[in-house]
Amino acid sequence: MVINNKGINPLSVDVLAKEGILALRRAKHRNMERLTLACADQAMNSLENLKKESLGFAEDVYEHVFDEEIFTFVEACKNPKSVTVLLKGSTKYILNQVKDALRNGRCLILGEGAFEIVTHQPLTQYNEQAIAQNAGHHQQETIVKLQHEYATSKIPVGIDITIGETMEPKSLSIFDNYRVKKQLIHSSTSIATNLILVDKIRRASLS
Repeated sequence: MVINNKGINPLSVDVLAKEGILALRRAKHRNMERLTLACADQAMNSLENLKKESLGFAEDVYEHVFDEEIFTFVEACKNPKSVTVLLKGSTKYILNQVKDALRNGRCLILGEGAFEIVTHQPLTQYNEQAIAQNAGHHQQETIVKLQHEYATSKIPVGIDITIGETMEPKSLSIFDNYRVKKQLIHSSTSIATNLILVDKIRRASLS
């Protein structure tokens, strides 16, 4: 397959077609950059510099029509560094919701309290106490186990809520959303700053 940013004259298209080579013209620059990352090829300005190593690979290339628009799909690339996700929704609102969900789910970190164990001790104590308490385990004993395990192995560990012991979230594919943790830290600092600015707290008496 040959993809070009500009036009391709009819004679060249005919020659390529006779050799079974698909030719696409006037491709957008951003799509060319993504294809380079996906297919591991190199963008060439002249045929003189063309080498075998400059060619990319894709097992399947085909066209598909969506709402009277023709899209070209390049699939089954080897070790792709870029992908395109096709989203469909009945309304613009639903489509925006799907976009936000996909964008928020791209960044994941280890769950089950492993993030808090690694990042900050006071934050660890609060979050791990909540997880241990909700699971019905002794809070202080659980925190001591986690702190000791992480200090010994330096591997992020969390709570196995079924037995109350330490576990490695990565081995069980347990992750938390990066944006949620980022917002948690931001909210914590904002609340702490507001509390520091409080000079006096008064308790209202019952009338």
